[in-house]
Order: sequence, then structure tokens, then C-alpha cells
Amino acid sequence: MLDERLVQITPSERQIAIQETEYYTFLHFGMNSVTGREWGTGKEDVSLFNPTRLHTDEWCEIIRKSGSKGIILTVKHHDGFCLFPSQYTEHCIKNTPYREGKGDIVKELSDSCKKYGLKFGIYLSPWDRHEPTYGKNAYNDYYVRQLEELLGGAYGKIFCVWLDGARGKDAEVEEDFRYDFERIYKTVRTLQPEAVISVMGPDVRWIGNESAKPRNNEWSVVPASSKNAENIAKNSQTSEEDVKKLSSLDEMQEDLGSYEKVKDVRELVWYPAEADVSIRKGWFYHPEQKPKNVRQLLKIYYNTVGRNAMLLLNVPPDGDGKIDARDEQVLTAFGKRIADIYRNPVDRDFVQKNNEWELRWDTPKKIKHLVLQEDIRYSQRVESFSVYFLTKFGKIRWKQYGVIGYKRIVKIPSFLPLCGIGIHVTATRGEVFLKSMIAYQKIR
Repeated sequence: MLDERLVQITPSERQIAIQETEYYTFLHFGMNSVTGREWGTGKEDVSLFNPTRLHTDEWCEIIRKSGSKGIILTVKHHDGFCLFPSQYTEHCIKNTPYREGKGDIVKELSDSCKKYGLKFGIYLSPWDRHEPTYGKNAYNDYYVRQLEELLGGAYGKIFCVWLDGARGKDAEVEEDFRYDFERIYKTVRTLQPEAVISVMGPDVRWIGNESAKPRNNEWSVVPASSKNAENIAKNSQTSEEDVKKLSSLDEMQEDLGSYEKVKDVRELVWYPAEADVSIRKGWFYHPEQKPKNVRQLLKIYYNTVGRNAMLLLNVPPDGDGKIDARDEQVLTAFGKRIADIYRNPVDRDFVQKNNEWELRWDTPKKIKHLVLQEDIRYSQRVESFSVYFLTKFGKIRWKQYGVIGYKRIVKIPSFLPLCGIGIHVTATRGEVFLKSMIAYQKIR
């Protein structure tokens, strides 16, 4: 459906950068790693924290082998314990036995990420079960001051500030208490202007579940507001300017961006989806839990990166600071499987004719994947397309698909030798700007 209004919605440079990152890693690590909890109380004895086997270079080596391009660290979770020596609380690493009180895991990991060519991001939990000012408006000062410590340059370039709207129900909360997200956004934009603000922010939205289950069509152009704001901080925030871009979306809806959904919407935003999922059942380490297997992770990759979403895969180190050998083994194999997708491209430029794009070659080849990318600088335009094969027997229609967006990975039945492959765009919001169309051969 041609609609020039829709294709005027385009990403910022920071949004393009995060979509190009594609797959990155969450590291849930902290006091909970020692106590075995998912949510700490904030009353834990800091002397318990002493991860004697922690080597951030080792973390980065494992993460890089998995195919990930970045790491987001839980620098503070809901228990309020900080992995950096904050001057605004005693409930932090400076009062632990770790490196005799002189450690700073945020700094160590930031330096290791630079060494291994990984991007570095932070999660500073808004909910704080230790801080006495929590639930009072003075807490916003405390939170922003810690954010300034983290973003002010001591930890280098930050690619993502990951936020959620977690709120304490077990604290005395003043009636008018709200997280001052507008102030938080301003702080991030001032100190780290290239950083995206994810989930409870204007740059990246939550896909709607923590199991990386995709929609049939994942749109990056979505309404700036909707009737149901339940899943954005439980209606707890007011908004203007950047805050509007929280979009008050009900992320659980199957359809967020189809033409029927947005044709009459006055305000639209570019708000791409991120899928956060853990390699284990929990977000923090529990020895009795087993990691997902390679097949499960690969399916998640196809369903997220391969369907216009970013993948944030959580890997929890244990209380001693080690990534479990079972997790490492799976992650290494997963990285090899990702690399295999892109290992054997057919070196051909696509040819366009009307609403069809084709790749042709002289010798029949067994193709495993077709990877398509729109040039999202011109918005997201393709609503549906079909794939067809060119064989010595003629043209064979394969399947119909939905959106393309930043990236779409189509799995091809590799038993049939092909002389070429093509797509027919069956519905679009305007002229199609196809950035890339690459066929990858089956690896023998």
C-alpha cells in the first residue's frame, strides 16, 4: 500500500548503529550471583562478594566467540549493590574483599571490551531496595548522580544504556514519586550522545516477551501511543518530547505496525524491537540450571536477527566470576553456527526488474540461506514478498513472507540445485530500497 507519510519515518544514526550490532550480550552479575537469588533484598552483607576467579578478558573472549558484538553489564541490580566504587553509596564494591576494596568490575570489563573489539553498555536498575531515598523524589538525584559517574568518561564510550520500569512494591513510596525519565534521557544525551536508550527509552523497544518469540511481522515504524500503556512502567510515567517516544505501546500485541494498524495514526516513531532472553531459565547464575542447546539458540537467532529484531542474550557468570563451562561450550558452537550462515556467499549482484529482484549464476548451486536487507535510511517499506527459484526445469514458486526491514534471513531447502533465486515484492509502502540481497551456499 503506497503511503508516503509512513516512509517519512526513519531511524536516527544511533538507531542504525544498534540495528547493525544485531546480537549482543547481557551479563547479569552481582550480589545475586553469590546468594543464588534472582532479586536481592538490599540487605546482603557486602563482605560476601569476592569473585576470586573473575577475569573480564575471559568473559570477552567467550562472548566474542559466540558471535556477539557487545556486552551490557548489570552495574547495579534491584538490590542496589554496585559493581563500581560509587561515591554516593557504601553498598558497593569498594567495601568488599574483592581486590582488597580497590576493584571496579565496570572499569575492568570496559577495558576488556576495548581489547576484544566489543561494544560496552550498562544496566543501572531504577529500582533500588537498599537506597534509603528510594520512593521519594530525592531518589532521582541519587540515580542521576550515579548515571553521571558511569557516563562521564571514566568507562569510555557507552553504546547502550538499558533501562526498565521496575518499581518496588515493598518500599514506602510517596504518592507523587515517579522516575524522572526525562532527566535521565537528558543526562544520557549530554554525556553519551551516541548511546541508545533501550526498553524504557526512546530508541529501542522491548519485543514483548523474554523468550524471544517473534511476531509474524516485526515493524520498526509503530504508533507513538496506543490505548494500552500497561507494559510501559505500568502507567507510571508522564511524557513529552523524547518521553513520548516511549510510545505507551502494548508490546504484547501481535500487530504493532501493519498498514491497517497505522494508517490512521497521527504520530508515528521509528522504534525497533529488541528481544532479551537468557541462556538459562534464570537471569542470574544457578548451578542446577542447564543452558539452552545450540539448536535452540540458533532458532532464537533466526527469529530475532533474521526477522528485523535485535538479540540480547543473557549469560550469567557464577559467584566466583566464571562463565560455566557448559555455557561456554554452547556459546562457542553457537558462534560457529552463526558464522556458517554467512561463510559461503555467491558473489553476484542482484538485478531488479519492476517489482522483482534476482540473483543468477552459471553453475547450479545448493543454496542454504537468502539474506535480504532494506536500506532503512529510507524507512521500512516492504510489507510482503515471495521467493522463487530458478532451476534447469524452470521457475519454481517457493513461499510467501512478510516484512524485510533491517534484515530477513530466509532458509532455503538445499537439496535442490539452483541456477538463481529471486524475490517478488507483493506489497510495499512505496519505492523499495533494497540494500543487500545475498545467497549463501550450503557448506559441504
